[in-house]
Amino acid sequence: MYIENLLKNKSKNLILLGLMLNYFLFYTNLVLDDGSSWSLVQILVFISIISVIKYKSFSFNFIITLILFIGFFFITLNEYISHFNKILSYKYLSEPLNNMVYQFSYIIPLIFLPTLIKETNFKENVFFNIILYATIFSAILNSYWNIKLDFSRALLVQKFSVIIIYDYCIIAISLISLTYSIQLRNRWSFLFITLSLINIILIVLHGSRGAWLGLPIALFFIYMSYYKTHFSQVFFATITSILLTLIIVYSPQSPIIQRIDQFKADTSEIRENNYYSSTGTRLSLWKFSIFEFKTAPFNGIGIEKFTNNLCDLKEKGVIPVCNPHAHNILLQEMATHGLLGLITIITIFLAPTTYFISFWRKYNNRKVKLICISGIVFTTYIFICGLTDYFFLIGFSSLLFYLTIISLMSFSLNYKK
Repeated sequence: MYIENLLKNKSKNLILLGLMLNYFLFYTNLVLDDGSSWSLVQILVFISIISVIKYKSFSFNFIITLILFIGFFFITLNEYISHFNKILSYKYLSEPLNNMVYQFSYIIPLIFLPTLIKETNFKENVFFNIILYATIFSAILNSYWNIKLDFSRALLVQKFSVIIIYDYCIIAISLISLTYSIQLRNRWSFLFITLSLINIILIVLHGSRGAWLGLPIALFFIYMSYYKTHFSQVFFATITSILLTLIIVYSPQSPIIQRIDQFKADTSEIRENNYYSSTGTRLSLWKFSIFEFKTAPFNGIGIEKFTNNLCDLKEKGVIPVCNPHAHNILLQEMATHGLLGLITIITIFLAPTTYFISFWRKYNNRKVKLICISGIVFTTYIFICGLTDYFFLIGFSSLLFYLTIISLMSFSLNYKK
């Protein structure tokens, strides 16, 4: 019996080690902008299948299942069923379009994650420590690149291939790190709060204006959630946030002021019907998306037709850019997959948010609060970012969203009475 238990614990520890390594590699690659590969999902699936076979159990949760499958059924299958004849005949930008079609099938294997977390006894504090490590690593790395590239957005764009989405992702995990640091309530808390906020500021200095939009709401929610129970930490975080903001705004040749001035210039050009700017391009794409939605309001025109029509107009000089998406997650799905796509994308964000709110109210304790606030802040911030870009454009951002959300929900299930 002793030997049997020893072997059982040894195999369990190996599976747990593999799971922890998978998380570590993913968030490290995310910070490095190596485009965290879908192959990491394959590793996770392999570990999960071993776990299910070994423990002969499967943890089912309706909300998790809904979040993982709704995109596949109403976006991916919608694309195949409604636009099947043309799906392989892209005239433009075939690689990003193929990723947009297939990505919702890649994340389905995360259905095994709740079982894996439960059976290996993978603790949420390990997950949060990995997020904290990634944030500190990001602060060091981005300090280096910002200084080396002289805070030039043009050079930073060359370094970080999809800088806008990269910035969204790094700020999102930094907000989780900040939440965790506030709740630590020990001597390290203030240091980790500072590092989390510094990393957010370093990413803000990249100049991705869409990444700024959700920050005030996210920070306000975090601070209001903790000011009664963790007043010292919240007061320190608030003062630090204000000081860092003032420093970057009033510093010489501030990238923030430069981007604000650029926005003002874009607005002036738009008034003169010149849409060849960052802001003008977005307005053009939004108008185009609404027009295309009206032509097929139920199931959309499909990704291929959307892009081909857009790029044809670009060649005619009607629209300033040939782009695979509408720079707005809601309008993108409205145009490409109609009301089905719009309802799907809202559900993908709204379902976990309402789940975390409900769970927090029902099982209110310190650990549940950390999990739920992290989940609410994460989904809300990314949704707001999605109003100026299409967050699910590439692999690492899509996998970040689903892996983080499903992990947090899986941790919360362990606290059900």
